Amino acid sequence: QQYIMPPYSTYSGKWHVEGFHEAVAVAGVYYVEIDEHLEGGELKFRPPDPPSQGYARNLVVDEKVHPVEGSAVVFSNVIPHRFKKIQNASN
Repeated sequence: QQYIMPPYSTYSGKWHVEGFHEAVAVAGVYYVEIDEHLEGGELKFRPPDPPSQGYARNLVVDEKVHPVEGSAVVFSNVIPHRFKKIQNASN
């Protein structure tokens, strides 16, 4: 997908996993280019079953990854994820 943000607009993703009927095992995001006027847009993760007290998991509830141009994030598709608010602060 490619997102083109109109001037002074915002976008927030919804919690999801990829595919409805496909058996998608792994998902990934590659940050090809990030305009200098964009703010936010962290990729946020939420385990499908939050850990109970005293139960450790590799991924912390509500862990997030900050976008870095030219980088990739690859993760298991069983983990719900979304993009936090991205804002175009320019015209």
